[in-house]
Amino acid sequence: MGIEFAPGTTSADVSQVQTTGSSFRTSNSTASIQEFRLSGSYFFDNDAYSLDFGVMTNEIENQSTFARIEVASWGGSGESPDDYDDSLFRLDNVAPYFSGVPGAGDGRLTPEFFRLTNFDAAIAAARGVLPGDRWNAPTGPADPRADTVVDKRTTEETTAAYVQFNAGFDIGDKPANIAAGLRWEQTDVVSSALVPIYTAITWNSANEYSLISSGQGFTNLKGDYDYVLPSIDFNVELTEDVILRLGYSETIGRPGWDQIQGGQTLSSVRQAGGAGEQGDPGLLPLESTNIDLSVEWYYGSGSYLSVAYFTKSIDNYVSFEDVSGTPFNLPHPAQGARFAEADAATGGIGDVNAIRQYIFENYADTPEVTVTGTDSSGNFTGTIAGVLGDDPATVFDVSVPTNAAKSGIDGWELALQHFFGDTGFGVSANYTIVNTDDEYDNNLVDAGGVAVQQFAVEGVSDSANLIMFFENDKWSTRLAYNWRDEYLTNRSFGGGGQVNPEYVEEYGQWDGNVSYNVNDQLTVIFEAINITDEYNRSYVRAPNATGFLTTTGARYMIGARYDFE
Repeated sequence: MGIEFAPGTTSADVSQVQTTGSSFRTSNSTASIQEFRLSGSYFFDNDAYSLDFGVMTNEIENQSTFARIEVASWGGSGESPDDYDDSLFRLDNVAPYFSGVPGAGDGRLTPEFFRLTNFDAAIAAARGVLPGDRWNAPTGPADPRADTVVDKRTTEETTAAYVQFNAGFDIGDKPANIAAGLRWEQTDVVSSALVPIYTAITWNSANEYSLISSGQGFTNLKGDYDYVLPSIDFNVELTEDVILRLGYSETIGRPGWDQIQGGQTLSSVRQAGGAGEQGDPGLLPLESTNIDLSVEWYYGSGSYLSVAYFTKSIDNYVSFEDVSGTPFNLPHPAQGARFAEADAATGGIGDVNAIRQYIFENYADTPEVTVTGTDSSGNFTGTIAGVLGDDPATVFDVSVPTNAAKSGIDGWELALQHFFGDTGFGVSANYTIVNTDDEYDNNLVDAGGVAVQQFAVEGVSDSANLIMFFENDKWSTRLAYNWRDEYLTNRSFGGGGQVNPEYVEEYGQWDGNVSYNVNDQLTVIFEAINITDEYNRSYVRAPNATGFLTTTGARYMIGARYDFE
């Protein structure tokens, strides 16, 4: 990371620190579910046959609200660092927080950062420099101080009915069972959203822009769908210890609440353009046609070995695509004739700091330019707004969920559980191999050599678990290793239509727990999670381009459970 220090400074210096902009946010999510179910069974004279049936209705209401109060003084709050007492800040180092990560102590890093010693005192100091009642969180969407407000509400009503026939019979001398069913579902979705109405974009510092809103407006959208879903499960005992199972089903996976919440919101803007999000209550569920086949061998008391094959044909896979447009027709202050004039006058090299100074010096008397002061280098500070009619409307890439494509997934599941006689010791292990028809190709480019967006199934990878255990009347112990291979998690890291695939690296961790039954009512428990202090890491396209790195450390818990019965 490159650091540009203040004039006359060659290292981190607390005397040169001042606060920048602030963003106080309040969000809330609520869900209400009302459900009615009626089910029953009919048994024929021959107990080997039965019929299950039922009906169900439910209404699910979800509401998510968001409000933000922003002080957009990103170039620095106040005229100089002297506006802030040095005791408000303490120099810290990143490396100790990631001590288990290779390279965390590399001498080529610039690991220092300043942290606040007292948040309330820092707020009080900033309030003294920039007076106003904008230095705490909004109370909610109705707070008049909030400059960004979102209120999204979704109601999903579903009616369903099912019937299932169950039968037990023999194939020759082999016992067999079958369950064949049919399920019908009808769903109606209504979404209303209160979202900001944006009126301008202001250029606040070298690379900081703000969206200016004036009130909010409601949008209302609807969607509906219905499905008939068959299923059949069959099993037969090939021998006394071996069972063959075969299943066929058609299932649906409903879109997430955030995906069906209507209402367009603009989330960010930069010099090249902006980004936003919008849901769609008209989204259809993911449809999956599933075939499962397994063989299970029960070779001892509590011990078994199983092999299973599965295949899923998926339709209406919910993906995201970026739709480019100019919502609200907001003029961009760093794309028009004024910006081009300033660039040419300052050497034509795109020096945004010099361009801003030129505009402040030559257009300070226009309503779109506001000078608020000077910084420690003597440069003007303030905001520059786009000029309607002169500056082009800003292009936003709005991320919209869509029923994008068909795909397929298949794989194998291997499982083993073994008890070592009557010792109480045992082991359990499984391994799942997953393949998909659509994998991301990092090298896919168009005729001009530019990377192109492509569909791929996210979140698919192999996984394995190994558990060693011991149990008796008093003790229960577990030592488990859980592992997952690398997988694609995001096809557009950073948003805004960027073609940047993000991968989560393979990860494994050890967990353990021990419980002791003091008596029939009291149990003492000890649990250890991530014993070896593993960390999660993602990368963007290339393994040396870190996306996120998270370390939680090992965690230990002790507790007790008491049964009053």
